[in-house]
Parts: sequence; structure tokens; C-alpha cells
Amino acid sequence: RGLSATDDPAVWVRDPAGDVRVWIEVGQPSPERLHRASKAAGRTVVYAYADPTPWLRELDKATVHRREALELWVLPPSLLDALEAALERHERWSLTVSEGTLYLTRGEATFEGTLERLP
Repeated sequence: RGLSATDDPAVWVRDPAGDVRVWIEVGQPSPERLHRASKAAGRTVVYAYADPTPWLRELDKATVHRREALELWVLPPSLLDALEAALERHERWSLTVSEGTLYLTRGEATFEGTLERLP
């Protein structure tokens, strides 16, 4: 359904029965959204950008289902800067995360950056 379907995650993984196994958000979703995501999926992952400090404070004050199980990561600014400089109107990416490193392939170019795990 894509990014315009605001109730859906940016990316999700469903099992053959159609149940959501992994819910992936990009940005700094509201505590309410994360609460709903954590109840709907076995695994919830967030890739934040910019300074996550105010957002983390907001999460700590809120009730979020299985808060301790959320996987929270910060995208490296250097990776985002490199991507921003190369963006075109229509994009097709391949994205892989392995051992704390994010690899984004766009055409012949590959961008990579080390992810920072948040508490």
C-alpha cells in the first residue's frame, strides 16, 4: 500500500497467514503508533534520524506495549547526507542491514553507514 497509507508501517513482513511478523518505521513515530505496532507484530523496529533525544524522552513517559522489546536505531547523518546529494525524482533502492551496518544500493552505487542502537 505504500507510504501514503498512514496506518501502515513504512515496511512490514507478513507470514503466509497474513499476520504481521515485523513492523518497521522510519522517523520518530508517536508512542501511540509504536504501542499499536508492538501489539500487532512480533518484532517492531524503528530507524530514526535527526536528534532522537526529545523523542526518547517522550517514549519513556508513555505507555508502549513491550517497550523493552522495541529495536530503536539511529541512521548515520553521513549516510543521509550522501543520499540527499544523489536523490532523483524516481528512486529504486535495495536495502540490507547486517551486523549493525546499513547497506543501500541505488543503481550501481552503494551507500553504507553504521547504525547506532538506542536504549
